[in-house]
Amino acid sequence: MKNTNPVPVTLYFSNCHQEYLVLPDSRQENAQLNADYLKQSLEKDKGYSCSSISAINDDNLKNCDILVLPALQEDLTTEEVGSIAAFVKKGGSLLSISDANTARLPLFNFESLLETFGFSVREYLNAQSSTISMSVPHYVTQSIHKLAVLGFAQFLQKNTKNTYPLLFEQNPQACISIAAHYEKGRIIALADADILSNEKLHELDNLNFIYQSINWLSRKNSVDIISLQLPSKIKFWHTENCILELYNPTTTRVKLECRLESDQDALIHDNQPKNRSLPPQQKTFMRWKITPQIFGAQQMRLSIESEQDFLYFDRFYPDTHCIAAGDIHYTIGETKDEYNRTKLVLETGDEFNVTANFIAEIPNNQNIDYGLQLQLPDNIPRAVVKKTEHLSPNTCQWTLKALEPGSHKLTISVKGTGQSVSTYIKVKDSDTHQRQKLQHLVAALDGEISSRLSQAHGLFAHPEIKDVQVRLLSIKEFIDKTYSSNNTAWFNELVKAAHLEISENTELLSLLFDYITPSFHPLTGPLIPHAPNLAIHLGNLHLRNKKLIEWFFFCAEDAEEFEKTKNSHLYTA
Repeated sequence: MKNTNPVPVTLYFSNCHQEYLVLPDSRQENAQLNADYLKQSLEKDKGYSCSSISAINDDNLKNCDILVLPALQEDLTTEEVGSIAAFVKKGGSLLSISDANTARLPLFNFESLLETFGFSVREYLNAQSSTISMSVPHYVTQSIHKLAVLGFAQFLQKNTKNTYPLLFEQNPQACISIAAHYEKGRIIALADADILSNEKLHELDNLNFIYQSINWLSRKNSVDIISLQLPSKIKFWHTENCILELYNPTTTRVKLECRLESDQDALIHDNQPKNRSLPPQQKTFMRWKITPQIFGAQQMRLSIESEQDFLYFDRFYPDTHCIAAGDIHYTIGETKDEYNRTKLVLETGDEFNVTANFIAEIPNNQNIDYGLQLQLPDNIPRAVVKKTEHLSPNTCQWTLKALEPGSHKLTISVKGTGQSVSTYIKVKDSDTHQRQKLQHLVAALDGEISSRLSQAHGLFAHPEIKDVQVRLLSIKEFIDKTYSSNNTAWFNELVKAAHLEISENTELLSLLFDYITPSFHPLTGPLIPHAPNLAIHLGNLHLRNKKLIEWFFFCAEDAEEFEKTKNSHLYTA
């Protein structure tokens, strides 16, 4: 519907500071964006008058209702700052446009003007979103779901009393639109000029956002939302207050009807529409009590109706979430080695249990299904869930298998609430995986060993012997390859005693050196026993022989590769 007012609202667009966004009658060499469609929409659909001015001074602003600064690329003069501040102070309105391309410029006087109004603009280097969907309830943001953007700056509040952030990127600190009052005047600042450009104006809710901004600056609204105090988190079956503060900016009494609802069936006490007859220039408060009944986002809806306006909001920032009342507790099950000892560090290939339960604050809530979830890092498959068991509504157990060495994060959460606890598990390579990784080092020994054997005796130069490769074996494999089956039981007991040794036993160590040592056999070739865990255990008990133990078992404490490389050369010395 066209505006039928006899005197149209007048918008003046500045055209004297190399503006980044320009009207069709004010082309500039440095202009990057055109606002032809904006001018057509405001004049034809809304009955506004839009024109450019080539100078900002008191005389030119006398007949102006809304001054638009469309992304300045040259700074204001101190006289212009004074004229604009005086214009707004007396009741004029200002639409200030910034952009990612202009926020980095040294516009010191322009910045001082914004700080007079209670905020500042800064370059936002992390701007990646192509749409904006986080908004605070305000006349300007009613029924606004998404804006299409293309790079933007950000605003910082300096004075929280008279400034009202309107739109946010996903980062809650990145405010891209802000409203403000200064004496009798109104200001709206927008951090992306593309929203008003020909390319973006008709995308998503961009045009409606501009219409509503101009309406608010023109004082066409019959009610202002000062604040909506809605808790971001409410515990399950707890009750919190929601407080709405409204203001009548008009010169006549306004009748209001307000309703708060929930898409998630939250219990809203006294849910009848709240009615007020609000005197001019006065505030009022409306209160509701909210008791959520399911976990997660509550999807509240707010409607405010007057004879002139109907404001509707179904998206709020911040969101209201129902969280579980209590704490997540978890345990990581022990993993045993072949000798039934508890492993201090998990090894690749190990399976282990993670058990979590939710301890509720209210005992009678123990039968609620809290939807416990286990989250693993999704970039690299460090571990895999083999089995999930729901032991009770509030207890869950997962069986995992470690795949990769390193420190891995596990996160246990209550579904839909954002509540979580995290822990890290340390995983090292198993002996088997270490041998697989070391095989390339062992292969390098083949040629050197063949050469040394040929020098020792001519028989060792036979091709069948020379072609036998060096083999890195577990101790069990080494015993099976080296000794007869009649003696393997005794050797296995010897190794078991070494694993379970709790104090320095030199005789036991001497026996290991005698029988479990790098060897050469004509039928099997060079064999090297590899036992990192045993080497670390014995090395801590026999400090004087630590390096020798590492040499015998082709490993070094902490599995440092340079030690293994050094050991590989020692075998041919």
